[in-house]
Amino acid sequence: MAILVLTLGVLYGMLFKQELNNYIPYLTAGIILWNFLSNVITEGASVFIEHTGYIKQINLNELTYIFKIFWRNIILLIHNLVILVIVLIIFHDSISINILYVIPGTFVFLINIFWIVLILSILSARFRDMPPLISSILLPIFYFTPVIWNKDQLNERAILSDINPFYHLIDLIRSPLLNHAPEPLTWKFTIIMACIGLLISIPIFQNNRKNLPYWL
Repeated sequence: MAILVLTLGVLYGMLFKQELNNYIPYLTAGIILWNFLSNVITEGASVFIEHTGYIKQINLNELTYIFKIFWRNIILLIHNLVILVIVLIIFHDSISINILYVIPGTFVFLINIFWIVLILSILSARFRDMPPLISSILLPIFYFTPVIWNKDQLNERAILSDINPFYHLIDLIRSPLLNHAPEPLTWKFTIIMACIGLLISIPIFQNNRKNLPYWL
């Protein structure tokens, strides 16, 4: 991960004509958060398929398997954040009060990923073509999301980022880590998305969880 970030940081920093002191921390935080987000969504989509034997033989709450995916990837995220800390020490300024936004930002970030996984896990159990389709869709989303490039580079087309939910999810945590407060639009977008997502996903999950053993 460290070698990848350094290589991409220097390469894209030169291509995009960015100051490396600002760009490399930005890129590092973006890639680490995107890897977590995409891994949880990808693994979460096929979580019931991978635990078919357990679901059919053991009377265990289905959410246990989803939380297992989250816990494993959170541990990996913590390990990768060590790289970000080193990058920030080398390239960035001292920590500001804005770092505290990481706490509510992480909560909203995880809630949104949770409801997405709830829906995708049920759909994937019912339709087996879903997991590879989700993996294929995430790749173009990565390139359309300001992870390796900056929203400001779009100029008057910045609205393309403003309507991208993945940008707002990543920026909830990335901005505080880089001494910036998340934009008000980001808070509104992600909180509304979390509320609507939970209202939709929980009934879908509750109404279909009893069918899992038959679908699998």
